[in-house]
Amino acid sequence: MEDIEIRSLRDKQKANLHLSENPAIRTQNTVDDKKILMQPKKKRLAKKLSKMAIFLLSVFLIGGLGGVWLDRIFLPNLLVKYPDLNQYELLKRMNERTTIIRETEEVKISQEEGAAEAIARVRPSVTEVLAKNVKGQFAKIGTGVILTSDGYLITPLKNIYISETVNPEIQVKLKDGNTYEATVISQDTDYNLAILKIDQSNLSVIPYADTNNIRLGEKLIIIDDVIITDIVSKTIDNYIMPGSTDSSFQKRIQIVQNLGQISSGAAVINIEGKLVGVGQEANLIIPIGEIKGYIEKGITKQ
Repeated sequence: MEDIEIRSLRDKQKANLHLSENPAIRTQNTVDDKKILMQPKKKRLAKKLSKMAIFLLSVFLIGGLGGVWLDRIFLPNLLVKYPDLNQYELLKRMNERTTIIRETEEVKISQEEGAAEAIARVRPSVTEVLAKNVKGQFAKIGTGVILTSDGYLITPLKNIYISETVNPEIQVKLKDGNTYEATVISQDTDYNLAILKIDQSNLSVIPYADTNNIRLGEKLIIIDDVIITDIVSKTIDNYIMPGSTDSSFQKRIQIVQNLGQISSGAAVINIEGKLVGVGQEANLIIPIGEIKGYIEKGITKQ
């Protein structure tokens, strides 16, 4: 029995020796050994790649949220608090960009592109107000904003007022170049506003913004022959119009820049192309929410 076991062991050794001498089998064994050695390396590499992906994703998310906070909150409020910083080109360019977060993607768009689209939609609703001068010629005296598609528009009273007994000859020039005679429908010395009417229909109208929720640092666009972008620096709830017989408080929106180069009555819109108000004097805007009642009263009484 012992002799048989010894022979069996020797046979197995010979068989193994024979297999190891076979090149094809020896190569297969080598490949299998390499696969066994490579398996831990692949696991380590996959683990490293997973950690790297998690790190990059974290940086992207934190950076995106930080960019939104910087652009939407910190930078506008910094420029409101320190308006002199607007002179620095770097801060100005940084403030000209905004970030929009969507459910499936983050898209950065230029504030200038948004402003250009809003201006294109609103421009036809902004008119020139002309009055006859001493030479008998009509010249621009201010700007008007179309309120209704059938030809009502608003402009500051000082643009057309001469005296209580004199009705000035007024014309309105649209963006298409056509000029129409205008009738003064209503005058209000407390708001320093007038409502005019031209005999036209199917005119472009600007939708109203909700000025009760205006925010400090919100970007505004002032539209006239010259176009200015600015930000809200202050909201005023206790304004009294100089020379007004009404002592009640009015609301005003204050911006950073002085509107000296802008005609009185320029349309002021937000980035969505909605009417925020009308430019009146210096750096003050009368909000549309403040004068909505006067507008409705002036139009409906006709």
